[in-house]
Amino acid sequence: GDWSSDVLLFRSTSVTISLGSSVTIQSVQCSASLNVSGGNLSLTKGPSQVVGNFTIAAGQALDVSGTNTTFTENGPANMDGSELYVSGGGSLTLPALTSYNALNGNLDFQAYGAGSVLSLPALTNLIGGTGSYLYLDAENGGLVLASNLVSIATGYVYAEANGTASVVNLSRLQSYNPASAQWLGLQATSGGTVLLAPQMAVGTRVRFILNGGTLPTAPWTRLLY
Repeated sequence: GDWSSDVLLFRSTSVTISLGSSVTIQSVQCSASLNVSGGNLSLTKGPSQVVGNFTIAAGQALDVSGTNTTFTENGPANMDGSELYVSGGGSLTLPALTSYNALNGNLDFQAYGAGSVLSLPALTNLIGGTGSYLYLDAENGGLVLASNLVSIATGYVYAEANGTASVVNLSRLQSYNPASAQWLGLQATSGGTVLLAPQMAVGTRVRFILNGGTLPTAPWTRLLY
């Protein structure tokens, strides 16, 4: 890899970044595969992209922050057990991430602040945390977009939209199949909106919190507790 004005450029066929601690750079351009195997990677300026396979090890995080800071992954992605953060008007798009496993949980997928967007357009299947929640968290105008997610196989998942124009989009979620004592939490507060699927006619082990936000449940026909 090469450094160019705080931009990390990779041109080889496969690259592994092993970080002993968190590292912050402006952007990364990788025309091959990228594996973040240790530490957190923060991007702060301009466009970043990975063309090949993109892997973030469990327990690590990708953080995209700042207006006009973008990250796009164009190849297959494996991020089980990792975290994603977007803030300050940044954009993080993972068009090839089709499934995600939160492992033990206590993890965040968060978009914070107006203009901040976490987009997961290919995510169709999700497994929540086995011991604690995976949080899908839109705050202060942020957007978490998982509009093609159709199934949460099991595990703890908590979707929260807090603040004016904050949105968590789960508009195609059709099924949640928790193990005993696991829950799906849905919270909309202070002008936030959690979008739900009309097809999700039966909810089991679902918790609602509504305080000045919007949870459009009109199409639902019944809830089972």
